Amino acid sequence: MKSKPVPKVVLYLLVLFILANIGVTAYFLMPVIQSEGHSTATQAHTAVAVINYTQTSTQTPETQPTATDLPPVEMTEELIIPTALPTGTPAPTEIPVTPTPTVSGANIVGLQEQGVMILSLADGANYHLFAYNPQYLPLLRLTDGDSDDVSPAVSPDGTRIAFSSRRNGAWDIYLLEIASGNITQLTNTPQYEGAPTWSPDGQWLAYEQYVKTGNLDIFLLEVNHPENAPLQLTDDPAADFSPSWMAGGAGREIAFVSDRSGNDEIWIARLDNFKERFINVSLDADSEDTHPVWSPDGVYLSWAKRNGGDASIVLWDSSSINSPVKTIGSGDWPVWNHSGKIIASRVRLPNLTALSSYEINTGQINIPLIRLPGPLQGLDWRTGEITRIIETRLAEAPSSQAAALWNPVLQRNPLPQGRDGLVSLDGVAAPAPFLLDTVDDSYIALRYRIGSQIGWDFLNSLSSAFMEKDTPADPGYINSWLSTGRAFEINDLPMNSGWMALVREEFGTQIYWRIFLKTRMQDGSQGRPMTDRAWDIISRNSGDPTVYETGGKEIGVPQGYWVDFTEWANRYGWERFPALSNWITYYPGARFKLFAMTEGIDLITALNQIYPGENFARQVILPTLTSFPNPQVENPAPTSHVENPTPTPVTSKPIETSNNE
Repeated sequence: MKSKPVPKVVLYLLVLFILANIGVTAYFLMPVIQSEGHSTATQAHTAVAVINYTQTSTQTPETQPTATDLPPVEMTEELIIPTALPTGTPAPTEIPVTPTPTVSGANIVGLQEQGVMILSLADGANYHLFAYNPQYLPLLRLTDGDSDDVSPAVSPDGTRIAFSSRRNGAWDIYLLEIASGNITQLTNTPQYEGAPTWSPDGQWLAYEQYVKTGNLDIFLLEVNHPENAPLQLTDDPAADFSPSWMAGGAGREIAFVSDRSGNDEIWIARLDNFKERFINVSLDADSEDTHPVWSPDGVYLSWAKRNGGDASIVLWDSSSINSPVKTIGSGDWPVWNHSGKIIASRVRLPNLTALSSYEINTGQINIPLIRLPGPLQGLDWRTGEITRIIETRLAEAPSSQAAALWNPVLQRNPLPQGRDGLVSLDGVAAPAPFLLDTVDDSYIALRYRIGSQIGWDFLNSLSSAFMEKDTPADPGYINSWLSTGRAFEINDLPMNSGWMALVREEFGTQIYWRIFLKTRMQDGSQGRPMTDRAWDIISRNSGDPTVYETGGKEIGVPQGYWVDFTEWANRYGWERFPALSNWITYYPGARFKLFAMTEGIDLITALNQIYPGENFARQVILPTLTSFPNPQVENPAPTSHVENPTPTPVTSKPIETSNNE
């Protein structure tokens, strides 16, 4: 009996599946820097014929398939090791910083009344701690060095700052003596530990730790005896993080964030109640609630609430579990002043970070929106002893300068006009690996920085870089930032193998995406645990109509250690863009892959720089469909040969549209 031949369509699909898996594996195994290669691409849309190069590309750019072209790939031992990072990465150059500020006598009085904010701000390549007051004290650096210092918490007596740092190679809790500048390490484990908060008596710290089971839990540490084993407060399969110890009174409650109900909500751990220790106080499964903080008297609890659109600061009266929450203002990381009458908050916009404050009784703005020089990773606000200590430090010599993230090095001087200003990106695979001479150094520096942060070379392959203006664009685009030489599109293949995660962020009515990259080393030496829930945009192709209609689905918080690529790209000057209105059904419309260095100019100005003399502001006529002939005519023209004459079709007027998308 003859066996039935395998249908051709099955063989065809099998071949496609094998080729797709080979493509993904080749992506991760490609050499980081090719010492020998082929000539540059000759696609019709490249600018090879019109560019005078001082460098030549040694990498054959190949168009990489998108995530929608490939089936999901399971992470295996053969696939989970990304491309290694090359040795000898370029050293950053130096950039001047603001000298140590001087404050007048009148400002000292104002500082004593209003208090001092302690901020963790991006400072060169790292986060450092700064003292600050919007009216009376410019940014004063308190820590420096080649490590990140985040999540500051001032002790109740105002003399010390607890913070999280990776000074010894892993994230641990440290203490800074503000007067002397001495730093003491309190914890010493390979796991991530962060977000410390003080007990009212200053004897204990509560903090979050990434435990071996793969999620965050809260621990308690005796400050004067850090050698003693910490006490574990939470032990739930869900993530418990961002603790805030109740100030004032007995201080027997700790607020924290947990997703044990299926979404991030605010919970309270009651240290004196063993039968019912944990209670949910936000009771809003439809919103994302984060960063709780108690008022100085321990009566009120504030946190950030996001339920679509912008994040807002809300207030809850702890005297009754059923107290409704009150909205105070915009923001996503609140902090109280010493009087308990004003709340300041981080306000994170799509491509910048700001600071503002509000009066809790009226909701009026106390501090207008202030743009910060970089991202912020924690803040506290105190008065009293800390202000007197800060006064004594104002006379100190300026601290060392922060290292610049990048400086442009022009290959041609003066810089040519138009497309002659493009240079190639050596070792980068893309259809046309070119950027403007004024921005390419930022990309190169970002490539090495991200590589050092995650341990593999993410930016050695791009979906797109430069694109000639006459290249047919995706639907929804008339002009593109890719045609300016100021933009690139990342390769989304790592998303198939679990090395890239998307977080959906809403600002008003616009959808933005935050990209996280998984680190090669998962021992705590690289990256930090995520607390945001990821968005599975590829699941729209699963066949589930509900998921298709929402453009994907929200999934849990990815396990492991990750690096925020979007934040790093922004620190190097690369901005992200909102999704198009059709992103739910049109994958490229999500635009999470696109980053551009706009430098404050609009798209038309940028296009005119690289295509001088072109009129990109002109209107384009897009003809509409011809109207269907209408057989109902009141007075048809008589004819001797046709009994039922057909009227002449009426063509609708073309619509004029602008090409400024």
